[in-house]
Amino acid sequence: MASRCKSGGVYKIVHVPTGRAYIGSTNSFGVRFYDHRRLLAKGKHFNSRLQRAWDKHGSGSFEFVIVLEMTNATAVERLLVERNLISVASSVFNTVTNPTLPLFLGRHHTKEARRRISAGNKLKKLSVQHRQRLVEVNLGRRLSDDHRLKISRSCLGRRIAPEIRERLRETSLAYWRRRKAEAV
Repeated sequence: MASRCKSGGVYKIVHVPTGRAYIGSTNSFGVRFYDHRRLLAKGKHFNSRLQRAWDKHGSGSFEFVIVLEMTNATAVERLLVERNLISVASSVFNTVTNPTLPLFLGRHHTKEARRRISAGNKLKKLSVQHRQRLVEVNLGRRLSDDHRLKISRSCLGRRIAPEIRERLRETSLAYWRRRKAEAV
């Protein structure tokens, strides 16, 4: 079963007493089943019909079933099978009977688009609370040796502007002066 959780294909969430089902497709059964259970348990599932049935009858009334395992299939192939199953099923929770692929699936941004997105993100200012939260989350976090090596290689040959180098030097000197004063 562990290997099946990592594979993808078409699945359904069956309401056992009525036989009514929600049909979907995924590239990872384990991740998708986990997401459905989490959203349903929190009462925040995107499919209101399925959510209402889950709330009314409880988790014990539902079964997660792998309909067709498609290990080497593309998202388009999985979606076509899903669409076909929805069209022939007699009773489904699905509100969308003709699912489509996300518009950007399999496509990549151009270099110009990536540059514009990057520039837009650099303009965003994080609040003091957000920055503090990021510090708390990452404090004491240990990067793997492989990751550290990649960071080191990416910095090789990088030129640091003289004014930035001077600022780094001043910051470092101030830090060590403070440490020395605290030790005394």
